[in-house]
Amino acid sequence: MIPQICKKGDSVAILSPSSTIAGVFPWLFEQGLDRLQTIFGLNPILMPHCLDTNATQEDRASDLHAAFLDPTIKAVFSCTGGIDQIQLINRLEGKIFSDNPKPFFGYSDNTHFCNFLYQNRVKSFYGGSILSQFAMQHHMCQETIESLKWALFDHQHWFEIKAPSYSIDEDHLWEDQNFLDIARPTEPNEEGLIFSGKNQAEGTLWGGCLESLADLLRIPSRISKDFSNSVLFLETSEELPSHEFVRRFIISLGEAGILSEIKGLLVGRPKTWFFDQKKTPAEKKLHREKQKETILSVVRIYNQDIPVVFNLSIGHTDPQLVLPYGGKVRIDGKSEKVAVTW
Repeated sequence: MIPQICKKGDSVAILSPSSTIAGVFPWLFEQGLDRLQTIFGLNPILMPHCLDTNATQEDRASDLHAAFLDPTIKAVFSCTGGIDQIQLINRLEGKIFSDNPKPFFGYSDNTHFCNFLYQNRVKSFYGGSILSQFAMQHHMCQETIESLKWALFDHQHWFEIKAPSYSIDEDHLWEDQNFLDIARPTEPNEEGLIFSGKNQAEGTLWGGCLESLADLLRIPSRISKDFSNSVLFLETSEELPSHEFVRRFIISLGEAGILSEIKGLLVGRPKTWFFDQKKTPAEKKLHREKQKETILSVVRIYNQDIPVVFNLSIGHTDPQLVLPYGGKVRIDGKSEKVAVTW
């Protein structure tokens, strides 16, 4: 089932299916809601436990059930990611979501819920959390606005995933309200999209945050058994996983038979800076290059033919472009273009 396109004035649910940290930073949360209204013309409806820092997994599940069951709600937005959504999934009733499909927006730890929806034949959007993309300090990235408008109002058409000319990797502290109107530092994105292989591919998008997918691999019952029509997408978080961790994860995909089945692979521009790992520009570049080499060297052991594309703005760096999780993607290695549709 394909949910209807949203229109201005529609009500959308705001909830916290992972971390409930939104209640700790009301100034950031309010900025995100204001932009949802003023830039996109949507009416935010806060679910009961959205800002409850003591919300249980049962509370979060209740909010998700209520948001999807409410016919006046046309889309659902997560506030942010987290680390424990893997424990939420068994508390969800799949039929509620398959009978009432509507766009869900979230990324990072929300990989688990996007995958759950996918298993119940419901598409979602990977990206667009309230505290990150909507409430970004100083201003939203124009490329992110365009991507979100496509996802909300025009997702039946193809949308080209281009590489922005700049990237935002470094963060400001959410705790410090003085940063609310100060733009985060940018750096040139000189590499553009990086293609390995000139083949063309089309398939269904599945994937998410690499660290969350590593946990999913340990629960085979939550993962599809057939990847023959899939294009895998991966991106890494502010945890800045080591290259050895990434290598072992990609090997696991290969040994599970996933790499030999998929039609193609998309890899997000990796986050290379966080408060506990403040890398220099040279160290950032080395990290990106090493991750690319690590992933590609392992992938080519298991699959020589698929197109692999690196440096997409699809995860924890900004501007962030949302991907239709369970939607379609076309990769053209000759023209070096990537496009998606719901």
